[in-house]
Amino acid sequence: MAQFILAYLIERAGSVCDVTVMSAGIEANSGAPMSQAAQDVLAQHGIPFEPDRGAISVADVELGTFDTILAMEQHHVDAIRRMGGDIQGRVGLLLADAYRRELVDSEAVADPWHTGDYETAYALIQLGCEAFLENLKNRP
Repeated sequence: MAQFILAYLIERAGSVCDVTVMSAGIEANSGAPMSQAAQDVLAQHGIPFEPDRGAISVADVELGTFDTILAMEQHHVDAIRRMGGDIQGRVGLLLADAYRRELVDSEAVADPWHTGDYETAYALIQLGCEAFLENLKNRP
């Protein structure tokens, strides 16, 4: 969901910055479609998405090509860092900026695949994306 939420917010904001948005999962079942529940929540909020886009595993991505890598939970950050490559200082939590601004109580977005709470995940992801973009706009 985060890929589509962030892409939508960037498009809606206009030319905030030159950003390419991509999503990959630590435990992704490569090629598997997004869950119907995630699709339903995105549709309810008017977020355009690609229903046939298959999951991508972080292990299949060249992480060194990205300026910023955002993860949902600390164990994801840790796993990405263990993969190595030139990513030091570029991996963080999606909710870090929102947490610093006291918009959320935690820096973690619990995986809705496990919790079943896609609406809460959507709300947290949106807050995280908005705070991230605000921070990005203010970078020199």
